[in-house]
Amino acid sequence: MHTELAQETIRLIKQTIKNISIAFVLLLIIILNNPSSKVSIEETIQPEGLQQDPLSVIVVEQQEVVLYPQLYKVCACESSFEGNSEGTPQQFNLDGSVRRGKINPQDIGMCQINEKYWLAKSIELGYDIYTEDGNIQMANYIFDTQGIEAWNWSKDCWDK
Repeated sequence: MHTELAQETIRLIKQTIKNISIAFVLLLIIILNNPSSKVSIEETIQPEGLQQDPLSVIVVEQQEVVLYPQLYKVCACESSFEGNSEGTPQQFNLDGSVRRGKINPQDIGMCQINEKYWLAKSIELGYDIYTEDGNIQMANYIFDTQGIEAWNWSKDCWDK
């Protein structure tokens, strides 16, 4: 009976190790195939005599977040509050606070992402709309899923 229990325990341990190995390989594949990440393998200093697996240290660097060119004028209009598409989109006010819409204070940042409609989705996607990068990422996501129509209320400004 103890032998059967020991054999079953060993079988479960081997299966667990196999599953962990498969999960690690899948994670590595996901990281390497993620277009928004740049992956590099770095060497680390090891005491003499110790060998290190070259895949044991993986550094993931985020690529720079860039606003789609189609959205630049839109976000300039949205965040200028002056109806001017020639300016630079503004994430923050002069006092450092996040820019909120004058008409609707739930509109946030340079692309005026509406909290009511988009905050939950932005959190789900891992985007912080209160930061410049997160606001840009969410604007790009909205553009990808809904097109430029999501900003139609300011079309008179940016469609010139």
